[in-house]
Amino acid sequence: MALTMGLHRSLPVETEFTPIEREGRRRVWWTLYTLDRLCSSILGYPLLISDSTIDVELPTSDSLSSNEQEEFADPAHLVAIVKLARITGQILSDIYCLPQRSQENFVQRVHRILLSLRKFGEELPPSLLLRQTNLPRNVTSLHLHYNQCVISSTRLILLYLFKSRFSLNAATAEATPRIFSSTFLALAESCVQAAKASNSILSKSFVGGTLASFGYFDAHYLFSSTLILIISTVMDPNVVMSDAVSYAFTILKAMKEDGNLPSCDYYERLLRTRVSVGKMKEKSEAHGRALVVADDAQIVETRTSHQLDGQVLGFSEGLPLDHPLIDSFLADQGTWSNGMSPEDQFLRDLACELGDEFLFGPQ
Repeated sequence: MALTMGLHRSLPVETEFTPIEREGRRRVWWTLYTLDRLCSSILGYPLLISDSTIDVELPTSDSLSSNEQEEFADPAHLVAIVKLARITGQILSDIYCLPQRSQENFVQRVHRILLSLRKFGEELPPSLLLRQTNLPRNVTSLHLHYNQCVISSTRLILLYLFKSRFSLNAATAEATPRIFSSTFLALAESCVQAAKASNSILSKSFVGGTLASFGYFDAHYLFSSTLILIISTVMDPNVVMSDAVSYAFTILKAMKEDGNLPSCDYYERLLRTRVSVGKMKEKSEAHGRALVVADDAQIVETRTSHQLDGQVLGFSEGLPLDHPLIDSFLADQGTWSNGMSPEDQFLRDLACELGDEFLFGPQ
């Protein structure tokens, strides 16, 4: 209906619409646009409309009088949501595209997406930052969406690192060490940092009573972040991360008992995943699998663990993309001098090994 009404097109100046009606049309369209990108990302559906066919202006209050502005909320939050929704669409079309549909290699695509996410974070107005206490719910939702974009952009790297070390399939077990650059590890760790940030936001929302107990998006963000934390905990066991995973299960179980239907499915899938990755680790340790981390200065070899720790890599708390190696990666043209990169088919192979073919879909 919105397309039929032409809400996605810019109106000519010579129209009968009042400024309030113009702004109302803009906000209705961009709200629908955001929902399309969010739902497509979570459910793995194709985007309904391409950005190239949209020329309607972003929400603004510049053309409204003081009295007319009272009809609408401050546009800053909606504009930020729209920009993040655009990046979400780029993630779906560029990173989770069909094999051989992109002219760029995987690294170039990740590089471009992370540049957009970095720019988005730098341009956020102070009112939308996580630096204030008693944050409004719309601000926490914005940052949960941002963290999910970072997770979706980088988890292929983390999961590739995971599969390079652990495998339930003996035929894929690797006796020789794998070489990974420090930048590769930093990108994988940025995924973990984003998951930790989302986990922290959701935990505080649960304690503060602002968690959407019956909502879908909070359940999804909790599932997605906890999945990454489970992977990270298996790769680099530590008490803090294990406690975060346990508390996430507690929240998800509470939502499930309250009657949140998505939480019922997510809870069971995470339980199965935790068992599956545990088996992967046990089998890997039995084979003495090796992993080599390489950087420009030195080679470090580990046979029973690989350090994927924010303090070791120098990440700032709660800032998934704040790291010197990430800065260097974004400043370059998105190339890695050493190391591996995910292949098109590896993610589906890993999901099948875990017994959940759709576990690592676009989500």
